[in-house]
Amino acid sequence: MHQYYEGIKFYSENDISISYALEEAETIIKTFNAEIPILDVNKLIELYNVKKLIDSGVRLKKWSVEEYAFYQTKVNAIPGFIAKNFPLINDTTLSETYQNVSIIYLEDFWELFVMNSCYKSVSPTTFMKFLSSDDASLYILLRNKKLVQKYDEQFAQALRASNQSCRILVTQFLEKSDVKYFLPSKLDKSEYETIFQKYIASENPNPNILKLIFDAQSTKECPIKDKIKLNAKRRFEEYWKAPYRNATTIQHGISISFIDQDEVVKHEREGTNFKFSYDIKWLEENLDYSTILNNFIYVFEMFDFCFRSNLVSVKTNISAIEEVFRTNGVKFYVRGNVFNHFDMLSSGQMSMYFRLLKKHAVDIEDVFQWFFETYLPEEFGITGFIIKPSTATDYAEKCRNLACEMDGILKQFRMYVEDGKIDRELFEMSTESLRIDGIPSLMQDKYAYSNSVSLKNEMFLLFSDQSTIHYTEKTKSKYSSFFELLYHEKMYECDFLDYQISTLHWLIDRGCIIRNSDGLIALYPQRISILKDLYRHDVLCLQYWNESSDIIQEMKANGDIRIENTLFSEPERDYLNYMLNKAEYSDGLNLRNKYAHSSYQHDVKVQYQDYIELLKVMVLVVTKMNEEFCWIDDRKRGIET
Repeated sequence: MHQYYEGIKFYSENDISISYALEEAETIIKTFNAEIPILDVNKLIELYNVKKLIDSGVRLKKWSVEEYAFYQTKVNAIPGFIAKNFPLINDTTLSETYQNVSIIYLEDFWELFVMNSCYKSVSPTTFMKFLSSDDASLYILLRNKKLVQKYDEQFAQALRASNQSCRILVTQFLEKSDVKYFLPSKLDKSEYETIFQKYIASENPNPNILKLIFDAQSTKECPIKDKIKLNAKRRFEEYWKAPYRNATTIQHGISISFIDQDEVVKHEREGTNFKFSYDIKWLEENLDYSTILNNFIYVFEMFDFCFRSNLVSVKTNISAIEEVFRTNGVKFYVRGNVFNHFDMLSSGQMSMYFRLLKKHAVDIEDVFQWFFETYLPEEFGITGFIIKPSTATDYAEKCRNLACEMDGILKQFRMYVEDGKIDRELFEMSTESLRIDGIPSLMQDKYAYSNSVSLKNEMFLLFSDQSTIHYTEKTKSKYSSFFELLYHEKMYECDFLDYQISTLHWLIDRGCIIRNSDGLIALYPQRISILKDLYRHDVLCLQYWNESSDIIQEMKANGDIRIENTLFSEPERDYLNYMLNKAEYSDGLNLRNKYAHSSYQHDVKVQYQDYIELLKVMVLVVTKMNEEFCWIDDRKRGIET
């Protein structure tokens, strides 16, 4: 059993305990004498960490140039000293020596094992025996490239047998991770599936690992057959169906009702349960097609005031704790509780509204057809768009037809933007595939995105609850962000701690806060408003920021933002790719492709739910196009937004 040694461990120059480590390192360097042997392996490894710490370039402010130069010179003797004093490791002593290494120094031990050529005295047979023992952690050993190269065949054998192997392959190929493993060349890629299947069939597989396997994309680096994915999916479902007497659950619910009430929309919350009610009289009395489409914006609130979709996943809506615990596949669509909440809400809204309209003999696909074939010609004089509603009652056919027609409408819109008209003959000849991110906009300078590290840091410091400057002794933890602190309180420079002052000065230089002659710190409202909007939505809609154009132009000139002219914003494009295909996200719903290739489920309930999701996507498409046509029409008539 490895013991814990209370010594210096260097992780990186960004480690929060770096100051403490430097203080300790200073003492060790001052007392270090290369003439006095050290027999304790942990003290030798601690010296190794002291050398790495000083070599990293970090230093204490109190050190003078001369002191720092002295420490740099003195630690240069450490590698030779370690080589001279490192324990003699051979076939007989390997296991015992390793048992004496502190748990915090295991990775460092193997670095020194290679640096001091200890492998020359440890035979492949002995090392294989060590790898087969309970003490061997492949998670640590496989991070050392040279060690793997020296014992390639032994590591391959160990991975074939170890219960650690699946998690290692998942981390290496299927999960977003900073950890890098070096796999032995003698382990063929064709053997990975055997390792996955062994884990899937094991007694207690982790459901997150199972999800990463069945949602992964097969690649040359890590091939995974569909059969393996299906086995993982079935085991995942089996895991969650099993009764757990000791499981702790947190209930979260959304209820939606169409009832007789005074307000058109009413929201209530009871703990983690949310209630949304809508006035059924309003919905039933307003069945004209224009109002039906507007209800998705103003009643069901699927869009904000800039006509950005509220259904998309936004990075800043994912909390720090969600980042730690969420399953993070290499090509997973990043989503958290906020996204899941709106996804459930919008699906419930669409399902109930679809049924209500159907009850009143209104087919929502007819509404879409009216928009393109009647509304656009009559309102804007735009002709040529054609969409055909499904006449089938079968939901699989409805899904196939709607997905196909949606593709056609997007291609027609692209043609209209590029050519100013829709040439039916040319359109019918086209075989070009459609990319969501390749659909242009009619509007100029439509979207702006963060384009610099400085701007991202500025927004983080202002709005994140992980920022280091929103906590002060004056207000304690009353506010969750620096923005909230300055918005609600009068704060002076003297109210902040010493380590926060340099950050304040940097933000002043950035122009988002100001300081008067008395030291009062205040927000600069014009820039703050822009940054807050960008932070909350991951995108700015520039046509709604005319009054702040000078600030935006300055941000553009400085390279802080980049501007694109596309129909959909990046968050919307990501959402659409997640919903419609698996080109970008391996865990995507694949609604378009699975019906196009007849690989959909034959469960009618699933087909109905897929149809509801496709209706949501079609509402997004129609609303974004309508925004563009209205904006262009306003420009023609000289109306400013």
